[in-house]
Order: sequence, then C-alpha cells, then structure tokens
Amino acid sequence: MKWLMRRTLARRILLGFLGTIYVLWLCIIVTERYSTKSTARDRLQGYANAVDKSLADVNEPDAVKHVLAFVRAMRNQEELLEAENPSGIAVFDNDNSLLDATGELPWQNLREVALGSGQVTLGDRQFLTFSAQGKRWRTVAVIDETRLIWRLLKTAIEFALILIALAPILLPPVWWAVRTGLRPLRRLTDEISQRSANDLSPVSDRVRYDDLQPLNDALNSLLTRLREALAREKAFIQDAAHELRTPLAVILAQGHVLVAADTPTARSDAARRLERALVRASHLTRQMLQLAQLEGREQRHQALDVMNLLRDSIAETTERATERGVEVTLDGPEQLPCESDAQALQCVIDNLLDNALRYGPQPGRIEVTVHSEPGAVTIRVMDDGPGIAPAQWESVFDRFHREQSADESGSGLGLAIVRQAARAMGGDVSLSTGLEGRGCCFAVRIALLHSGGSGA
Repeated sequence: MKWLMRRTLARRILLGFLGTIYVLWLCIIVTERYSTKSTARDRLQGYANAVDKSLADVNEPDAVKHVLAFVRAMRNQEELLEAENPSGIAVFDNDNSLLDATGELPWQNLREVALGSGQVTLGDRQFLTFSAQGKRWRTVAVIDETRLIWRLLKTAIEFALILIALAPILLPPVWWAVRTGLRPLRRLTDEISQRSANDLSPVSDRVRYDDLQPLNDALNSLLTRLREALAREKAFIQDAAHELRTPLAVILAQGHVLVAADTPTARSDAARRLERALVRASHLTRQMLQLAQLEGREQRHQALDVMNLLRDSIAETTERATERGVEVTLDGPEQLPCESDAQALQCVIDNLLDNALRYGPQPGRIEVTVHSEPGAVTIRVMDDGPGIAPAQWESVFDRFHREQSADESGSGLGLAIVRQAARAMGGDVSLSTGLEGRGCCFAVRIALLHSGGSGA
C-alpha cells in the first residue's frame, strides 16, 4: 500500500472517489433521518384518525378494548406497528383515564399530550405523538423517536460495513480506470523526458482527449517562447562578438604602437587613439549589459519623481552639451511623483539624451517635454538635427543599427535599449519629425501605477 503514501494524481482521484462515496453516504443518512421522521408523523396521524373514526359510534369501554385488540392483531402486518417497532396507540376517556393501549410505552406520562402532532421528551428518550379527540374518547398514537434513530444508525453502519467488505472487489476496477485515464499524461511525460536539451520543437499535436489539450498548447507556447528567446540570445552574442572585435583590435594595435613609440609625439597619438578605443569598448559593453538586464527582467516598482530624474540626467550632460554648443531645455510640471521601474526609466532617459547629443547638430537645441495623464506619462526628446528618413524610422530601433551618414561612431544599441525598457514598463517608443520640421522627436509613453500633476 505504499502508493497510498505517494502524492500522485491517481491517489488523489481515487481518494476523491472514496470521499464522494462517503459524502453520499452521509447525505443518505441525513435525508433518511428527516424522511423517516416525516413518514412517522404521517403514519401516526393516519393510525390515530383511523382508530378515532372506528371509535366514533362506540360508547362502552369494553368495545374500545375490542377495537384495540383488532389493532393489536394487525401489529405484525403493519410497518409502523410491527412487534419490534417502538410504537403504540392508546385510548383515554374524557377524564384522561387509560382504557387500553398497544405497545409497551410510558402511557401514564403521555396521557396529556397536546392535540395534533407533537414531540415529548421523557428522560433521555424522545417521542413523536399525534392526538385525536372524539366525542367520548381521545386517541394518542406514539412512536419512540430515539429508538428509531438508533435503528437508522444501525442500518447505516451495516451499509458502511457492506461497502468496506466490497472494497477489495470495487477498488481494483476503479484503480485500473484511474491508471488508464492517466496513461495519456504519462505518454506526454515520456515524450518530453526523452528529448535532448537542444530539442525545443513542439510536442505532438495528436491529443485525443480535450482535458490534455490546454496542457499541450501551454507547453508548445512555452517552447516557442524559449526558441525565440534563445534565437535572440544567439543573435545578440554573435552581433556583440562582431561589434567588440573592432574596438578590441584597435586597443591591441594601439597598445603595440604605444609600446613601440620612440618619440613623445608618437606616444601621445597612440595613447589618445587607445583611450578612444577603450571609451568605445566601455560604452558598447555598458549598453550590452543594459540590454541583457532588461530582457526577461520583471518590473521593480518604487516611488520616484519623473521630473527630478530628468533634471538630474540633464545636469549630468551639461558639460558635454556645453562643449558641443547644444542648449538642453526641460518643459513639464514641477513635480511628477509616481511608482515605476526606476532602472528602466533611467535607461530610457540616458540613452535618448545620449543619442540626441551624439547625432544632433553642433551647435543646436534639444527640448525635453513631459505630458502626464491618469496612469501614464509621455516623455518627448526633440532636436533640430538632420533627422532620419521616414523609411528608417522603424529600423533605427533594431540592435546595432547605425545610420551610414552618421559622423559619430556609436554602438547602435541605444535606441534598442530605449524600446526594450519602454516595453518592460508597459509602454513603447515612437519616432517622428523634431523641432522646426526637421530633426527627430522620440516619444516614449510608459504606464505608471499612479501619478500626479499635469504637463504640457
């Protein structure tokens, strides 16, 4: 019986089946209990009225005894008044004197029961009664309810013992039916367990049972998402290896030049080129790490102020903007408290500002505007640079995409990070024309748990 101790679906189904039988058994007992009581009352009333009607024309006490003798003779033929049944009928005169009775019951304590149906408790016993009043005689029919209940319990226990005795005969077919019913699930388990770690193809679509179809569809959906995620990771690794190859080659070459340089000027030039290669490699590595952290990352909401976050990010770019002759302005509410993913939002702001400074005109303008609405906020970063052709508006968000005409060298990951971070926050990013009908306008709309204030 070790299988009873194991947590299996078969055991759960079998125990559920047995539990259902047990609950059904209890329901039958409760139903039979109330049904027996109702039937007893009806039979009591019927017998009392029948005896009372028979006594309607009887005037002598001896005649009353003859009527009850007839009732006594019928005891072995009637269910309610059978010999072992705890019931009886008594006849009293108008002075409450007992004339005659059937059944061995405490009639002296039952002579003053109320007319009609009633219930009397004597000691630890409970009686159901029905009393009918004639011209000269009062008929009282009584049944010992306590003994009826014990008889019902005895019958219920006997039925339970019969079920227990039949268990060795009933359980094996039930167990076989349960095991057979779970066989398709075991086949599905075997099919998945026999696969190699690299096999992410859909599982068999030949599902004969509707109950397993949702599980089959969920598994195939999961495998599809895993294939797509692994494909993205593989492409990302390949692209990253390709993109890192150039700065690493430059670093290696300039390192050799720096070591071999024999004049201060040659060493200075090699050091400058080495520093630029290191900066590019560092920037590329940082953005790849940002993108990898955003993919598959759950949102981590925390209280923040969007406007303070923007002000701090713009302040950090002040020196770089001043060197390039770029004016950066911010237009929005004084405060915009909310709950959002601070890391993802910071990635959006930093990469949009970096993109505008890197590819915008020198000198030029960058305008950042914030517009809030219930449950969402839209951040726009606009510049007056050369802009991007509308045909390229969607492709600029692809990984490692760089415009051929761009003078600045970049990683091509900034806008991909912006889109990934925006979607991680339940929003998206779009591109349109920027300031004065030229340049770029990147609009990021993200969902917030709650916000306050309003912006232009």
